[in-house]
Amino acid sequence: MKLFAALLSLALPQLALAEKPQLPFVFLNQYIEYDVSEGKIFNIGGHKIDWNDDFATIKDGKLLIKKQEILLAGIWNITVKNPKNKVVFTVKEQDLNALRTFPMPASATAAIMIAPEPVAPSEEVSGTVAAAPQPQELVIAPGSTVCLSTRNKITQYLMCKSLTPMTSLEGYPQVEIAKKKVNPYGRLILNQPKKSVLFDVKINELETIKLTTRKRLIIPSTVKKNVARKDYQIKFIDVEMDNYSWETNVAYEQEAFKIPNDNLVTAYQDYFNKDTSNKELDLTYYVPPYKRMKIMNMYSISPFFGFSRFEGNTRTKNVSILSEYDISLRTYIMKQMPKEQKYQWFAKYFHFWTASANFRSIKYVSSVNSVTVANPQGFLYNLSGSVNRAFSDRISYALRAAIEKNTAVDYNSNNSAEVNMSSVLNKELGVQGSLNMYDRGRFVSFLHAGYAWLLPTDISGSQSKMGTRAYFRTDLHYADGNKLYGIGFHYNLRNQETQLQKLKDQSFDYTASYSVAF
Repeated sequence: MKLFAALLSLALPQLALAEKPQLPFVFLNQYIEYDVSEGKIFNIGGHKIDWNDDFATIKDGKLLIKKQEILLAGIWNITVKNPKNKVVFTVKEQDLNALRTFPMPASATAAIMIAPEPVAPSEEVSGTVAAAPQPQELVIAPGSTVCLSTRNKITQYLMCKSLTPMTSLEGYPQVEIAKKKVNPYGRLILNQPKKSVLFDVKINELETIKLTTRKRLIIPSTVKKNVARKDYQIKFIDVEMDNYSWETNVAYEQEAFKIPNDNLVTAYQDYFNKDTSNKELDLTYYVPPYKRMKIMNMYSISPFFGFSRFEGNTRTKNVSILSEYDISLRTYIMKQMPKEQKYQWFAKYFHFWTASANFRSIKYVSSVNSVTVANPQGFLYNLSGSVNRAFSDRISYALRAAIEKNTAVDYNSNNSAEVNMSSVLNKELGVQGSLNMYDRGRFVSFLHAGYAWLLPTDISGSQSKMGTRAYFRTDLHYADGNKLYGIGFHYNLRNQETQLQKLKDQSFDYTASYSVAF
């Protein structure tokens, strides 16, 4: 027994080592590089900024933004400030990949334009009459600035440039990291993944470039050592970017490698190889837990299989019929609200929109043996759209509108042994609430409930009253990357009435779905 305990004590450390594979290298600092020492051509985080270029000017009441390399990197917010540092003009979320022109309101232009300095009159020549002074165009007031800002999940960028020429001052530009002065070239070291570092370039007393960024939380997932090539093939996981992964080859003697997925700055990771052996290596170091991507853009297709019950009461008969078959095909698209300026009102109140088309084939049979259905087969459809607002990751609501071809009864038929089916084209307005009931790992489940008002319309030659439609549906989806596979149950109840008939239509459907996020 003692011998077994001794052998077990020797084996346990080896088992522990097997459970935690050791990396053949170590990571040191993460950093970005900068150099603002060469005149006014700055290199910051892998992007070139030409400060000599008047890339922002105002002409004829319009703000002109020229293309710059750094401006290609993001979607920018623009503000114009007067000499008192008051914002007089704002444009949000603009793509500045080419020359852009933004008309300014007269009040904004007036806030930054002044009359030019008067020109001293030249000496008059004896016997001549001095020319009348000519009106001069207004000029931009010194101290007026334009500021461009953008951000992503990790980095924020701000550039403020004077709209009038500035004189270069001795001792500028000044560079500060975390409010401490540093050399005009070097590295911004990123030490903490959850604490941003401020990098500030003061070009003069008015103009500045600021960015804040932080360490990227990356973990090696798999490592393969290639002795012949003398490098490692490493697959990395970016924990903060929804487990975004990428692969790179790193040579034994390489000092650092680039970290992707930040459009505003290029970060590098210092690296030191500590494995001097000539042995091949293939290890799995980290397997991330599955995290379902947050879907806001999606296309879906769904077949429906179910049955319907239809009841129609007219002045001559009471009809109760069932569906022999009821099959549908639904296509559906969901997209985030566009961020362009012209859509900003909608984007302020609604987060995404949807559109769907449902095509339905149905065949009815009478539930009474002595009654037949004259034209039992029908082709129905529903075209709908909605705008949606999310209160949280679990709850949202929608405003919906739809056009739907539904079933009705021809009340003019006097044959008591026969039901003559007809159709009605309904227009509806409604609301819908959605609840994320379950969301864990690869599985997600939703419950949707809605209520709609059917606008008055013509049914078999008679005007209907305001009708109603209520429905609920529940779905369970399995996620695989950007794909969702789902099953669900849908219930729908429609009530309409005219002076000559009452209609009640119920459907019970089972559905499968295939969805792709994009």
